[in-house]
Formats: sequence, C-alpha cells, structure tokens
Amino acid sequence: MSATTQQILGVGLTGLACVLVPVAGMRMLVPELSASRFNVVNYRGRKVSPSLGVVWVLWVGGLVVVLLGIALAGNSSLQLGAADDSVMDVFGILATAAIAVVAAFVFGMIDDVFGGVGSKGFGGHIRALARGRVTTGLLKLVGIGIASLLVGGSIAVRASGEVAILGTVARALVIALAANALNLFDLRPGRALKVYGVVATLVVVSVPLTWRVGETSWPVATVALALALAGPLVAVWRYDVREVAMLGDAGANPAGALLGALIAALWPLWAIVAAAVVFFGVNALSERVSFSSAIEGNTLLAWIDGLGRGASIRDDSTTQ
Repeated sequence: MSATTQQILGVGLTGLACVLVPVAGMRMLVPELSASRFNVVNYRGRKVSPSLGVVWVLWVGGLVVVLLGIALAGNSSLQLGAADDSVMDVFGILATAAIAVVAAFVFGMIDDVFGGVGSKGFGGHIRALARGRVTTGLLKLVGIGIASLLVGGSIAVRASGEVAILGTVARALVIALAANALNLFDLRPGRALKVYGVVATLVVVSVPLTWRVGETSWPVATVALALALAGPLVAVWRYDVREVAMLGDAGANPAGALLGALIAALWPLWAIVAAAVVFFGVNALSERVSFSSAIEGNTLLAWIDGLGRGASIRDDSTTQ
C-alpha cells in the first residue's frame, strides 16, 4: 500500500470514528435522551435533558474501534509532528486526549446528576469545603485535574523524552482550565458549541505552524484533526440550539478537555502557557462577571450568540 493511500485511509478512518459514529449515534439516541426523566430547567424555564454529553461516549467508542483495527493491522498510517520535533501518531494524540475526555465526561455526569444548586464557582466549592462539605463540583475539579496531570505528563514525556515539570504542569493546567472554561458558556443554546468551534478552528489552523517532517504532509494531518474536532459539534448542534436537549457538564467539560489536550500536544510550550493564562483569565472573570449579561449587553456578541437559535422542535421531529 502506497504512502498516499495509507494517508487517505487514515483520514477516512478518522471521519468514520469521529464524525460518522457520533452523528449517526446521536440521531438514533436523541429521541430517547430527550424523553429522559432526568431534566433541568433552562434559561427559559423549560425542562430540558442535559444528556448531549453522550456524544463523547460515541466519539471515544468510535476511536477505540479504529485504534483496535489499526493495532490488528499492525500499521499506524497517520503521523503528526509534535511541537518539539518528535513525531506523534494522530490517533495516538487523540487516544491520549480521550483520557481527559472520558474523565471530564464521568465527573461532569456526576455533577449533572448528583450536584446541588447551592455552591457555584471555584470560590463556592472552596467555601463549602471550609465548612466541611465536599461538593460534586469540587470532586469534578479534582478528578479532571488529576486526569489532566496524567495526560499532560504523558504528552510531556513523548515531547521531550523526559518528565519536564514545567511542561507537565503547563499542559495539565491548559487541559483542566479549558475544560472548566468551556462549561462556563453552556448557559444558552449553542453558546458553548460556538466557543468550542472558535477554539477548535484556532487549533486546526495552527497545525501547519507546528508541523514537523513525518510520513504525513501537514494538509492531511490538518484534515484529520479537523474531522476529529468537528464530529461532536455536528452531531449535537441542532439538538442543542433547538433545545431538544442540552450539553450539561458531561457535554461541555469534555469538549473543553479535548481542546486543551490538543493544544497541549500540538503547540510549543510558550503558546501552551499563553493559552493556560487566557483560560485562567476566563475562569477568574466568571467569578465576578455574568457572561450572559455581558453578551446580551453587546449588540454584536448578542447577534452572534443568537445565530442558529430558532424555535424549539418537538421531540418526535428529531427522527425525521
């Protein structure tokens, strides 16, 4: 099999795992998910199931199937350069990122299902801890933080050949902070997905800049990663913006964790640190400022925020 054929096959497998499986799976699952007895009240006072995070189960499941197929074939055809000249397999990057995605999904689901409404934000969780109470939100922060440290350390080892403390910490921070930052925008239909799309675009556009010589040309790697990031967005978009269901913590946290993990794997250390600072700023700002009020008070941001947000559709229309 020629190198070109292998690369085309690799892109096709990425599309199968990360686009076709989530899109087809959510199309079949959403009618059941939207009829779930577990609901939350959204910003309009409408009861909505926070179940769209199931898309990450499908995304990871599709990825696992493809990885098993690659392992059985004994051939990893797509290769992607890390930011410091080492070569990492595209599916290897995605598999590493999947660890953070799974952790964010599990702890996000715990917070969705068992979390209370009293303590919000990092400060609220710390104040609750000071009173001898551990919130599910704090459990989520710790769980995602540990997973981020493991993923960040794994990427740092591959990138430098040794455990670099600064590299590990910077990568762990960008993953954990990105996971929490994206969740802060899941307050209106489609808002978190739009933020996800903007950051995902930056990640994809950066691939040619961080590319190192390998078996695969940077255009092929760019397409593969674009498909991997676009799949979950395409799979849940219409259901989120039309209020059939919502992302919830189990949907928004993994989306941010995936973005953070890819930034940690692809960008040079200085850019990773800069991204971590930006995500930290977003998290810190949320403690003092209402993002919804700020967006709704700005004409341009309000217009962007409302794009695609139409009247809600009936549950039975999701199967059409």
